Amino acid sequence: VQSAVERSLIGAGINVLDISSRPPNAGMDTLLSPDQARALAQSMGAEYMIWGKAIADKKSEGEAYGVRVVRVTATVTARLIRVSDGRVLASEEATAEEGGQAVRAAAREALKKAGGLIARKMTKAVVSALQPPS
Repeated sequence: VQSAVERSLIGAGINVLDISSRPPNAGMDTLLSPDQARALAQSMGAEYMIWGKAIADKKSEGEAYGVRVVRVTATVTARLIRVSDGRVLASEEATAEEGGQAVRAAAREALKKAGGLIARKMTKAVVSALQPPS
């Protein structure tokens, strides 16, 4: 999901800072609170940050023609936050469903699809936030 958002923003000409390039203990695998993330974004000179989460849950499991099949629903939420004051400028959600024979594979595909949807929504929100007031 993160890479889909990054690719979409970069494709739109937006400068993207990589939090994992900033020590200490700030990597993609490090869990940060929103306040910690905002402080880190501020220390890096960011004007805005995107904060969100992605979850994939098994929706159903059954059998078709003697083969195990599962359905997974992925939900991705993201907020565009102005770093200077913590104001939420946009809040978006994307949901996708995928199926397959294995939960992990179906979840990966559902997250990939939902990630593409949230990437487009967040890119639109960032471009809008960067527009000068008319």
